[in-house]
Formats: sequence, C-alpha cells, structure tokens
Amino acid sequence: PIGLALMLLTGVGPLLAWRKTSPAGLKRHFTWPSIVALVTATTCVAFGIRDVYATISFGICAFVIVTIFSEFHRGAIARGSSSNESYLRALWTLCGRNKRRYGGYIAHFGFVLIFIGFTGNAFNEMREVSLKKGDSFEISGYRIDYEGYDFHRGPMREIIQTQLGVYVGGSRLGTLFPEQHIYYKRPDQQRTTEVAVRSGLREDLYVLYEGQSQDGSAFFTVYVNPLVMWVWIGAWVLTAGMVVVIWPDKREKIRRRRLTGAPPQRFLGPELTTPDTTADQPRQQEGNAMLLAFSVAPSGTGRSDGSVHEAVAAAVEDLHHSPNWLSMLAGRLLDRDHQRRRPGDQRRSARH
Repeated sequence: PIGLALMLLTGVGPLLAWRKTSPAGLKRHFTWPSIVALVTATTCVAFGIRDVYATISFGICAFVIVTIFSEFHRGAIARGSSSNESYLRALWTLCGRNKRRYGGYIAHFGFVLIFIGFTGNAFNEMREVSLKKGDSFEISGYRIDYEGYDFHRGPMREIIQTQLGVYVGGSRLGTLFPEQHIYYKRPDQQRTTEVAVRSGLREDLYVLYEGQSQDGSAFFTVYVNPLVMWVWIGAWVLTAGMVVVIWPDKREKIRRRRLTGAPPQRFLGPELTTPDTTADQPRQQEGNAMLLAFSVAPSGTGRSDGSVHEAVAAAVEDLHHSPNWLSMLAGRLLDRDHQRRRPGDQRRSARH
C-alpha cells in the first residue's frame, strides 16, 4: 500500500501547480489520466486478474504514464506554436532547455516501469517435478520435455548437464541446459546449481536441476516470473533520466554570470588577477604590480625629487622576479609600519 501511494504521488505531483491549483485546472489535468486508469483496471479484471493490489497497481501505473506523456505533449505544443517548430523538434528543444524538469519526468517513467515489473510478482508460479528421460510436464502454458543429460569430469569438478526442450502450442521455443557442478576434491563434496533462464518481455522461465535418484529420475524446480524484464528496462530509463538531469547546461552558466556579475578583482599580485578580457590582461597586471610596488615602497622616500618613481620601479622588478613575492610584501609592509611609528611609541615598546 505504501508503494502504491508513492506511485500515485509521482503522477499527481507534476499536475499540481504551486499555489495556483484551481478546481478547473484539477478537472482539466486529471480527467484523462483518471479515465485511462479506470479503463486499465477494468481491463485487468476482464482478463481474469483477481489480485486487488495488482489491479490497483496497473491502474495507477497507467495514470502516471498518461500524466508524464501529457506534460511532454503540452510543452511540445506550446513550444511549437510559439516558435513554429515541428513537433519532434519542439520536443527536443524543450528537453534541452529544461533538463531538470523533463529529465525528472523521464526518471519517473523509469520508476513506473520498475513498478510494473514488481507487480508481476503477484503472478509468479513455481513447480517441483521428477522426470525420467522422455517425460514432460506443463506450467503456465509451457510444455517442458526432459531429453536426457551429459556427464563431464574435469580436474576440479564434475558437471551434470541436463537438456530440456521448451514448447508452446506445439512449436519448439528452444532448449534449456540446467547444470549441477560437484567439486569432488573438496572434503564436503560441495555442489552448485547453474540456473537455465529464458527471458522475455512478458515473463522469465527459470529451471533448476536438483539432482537425480537411483532409478534415473531427475528432479527439477521450475519458476515462471512475469514482467521481470521491465525491472531492468525501467532501471536503464531511470538512469537515462538522471543523466539528463545532471548534464551540464551552458545557458545556465551564462545566466548565473549575468546574475552574479564578474568575480571581484584582487590586487594581490599579477598571478591572481582575473581580468575581464584577454586583451587587457597585460595592462591590468602591470597596474596591479604598480599598486603593490607603491604600497611596499619605503615611506621615507620624497615625492618631489622623483625618487619615489625609482623605488616603485625597483619594487616592481623585485615582485616580477621574486618566487616568494607574498612574503616580501608582508616583510616590507611591516618595515614601513615600523618606520612610521612615533618615537614615543618606540620608546614605550622598548621599555616593555
């Protein structure tokens, strides 16, 4: 029941607008999905499905599928009418421009397919049989004939391989080879079973060979599990939706740059500046270096005789060639602060 409620919310959630849901909108969005869900549940009952949870599950899955495809359809129609694009082109552009939303819808569709596969557990069949060569039995519309076995002995194990013919309606579908491996060199004579599987979109057929008796009768356990393949298909669709959601979007990066603006300039050295354009990079680096050099130039240099220019030029040269210019900057700033301190402060610091 909890899973059914979650599946229903998967279909209802996209149809409810945030703080804008009206009775007319609910009627418009829920009419066709509800009709399809009701028709699906009625069809299941008509075909002989008596499991209540399975009937409800198929109805809810149909409801969610219709809501997902209706969202894609409405978006493609709106996109095509505004841009004069074809239906498929508008659908492709729609998914590309809003990856999070429509990638989420794809992931929801994958979840629905997985849920359909889980619903197939309500129709599982299992049978244990004992067959001699030439015997057959039927399960879920299949007729399985026991055609014999082969024995192989290797350096580490013995292999007993049985052969079963699978028929439906008189036509042969194929051959299954369930095996049993016996590791005879181990003290416990360990045995392992190799399952023979025939998979399809409708159901999977599993056959296990359990061993044989003294009179040559072979023991088999047969399982028929419907809709298992849809679990794997849904997992792949779910993965594809997640890839669409997390795929980088160049337009999103451009939009963020426009909203946040360019990163702030830091005048900590030519290496750390972030110029706006490539053409202005050398000029901005030179300006940053000049500001640094002026800040670390000796404060006692006179401004009238032009010696400050010589000090600035020397500082620029040092900053360009010094591998540890940040330490040099800190040291010169401390020296300048020490020179600017008043004599009274220097005497007080000496007494302390």
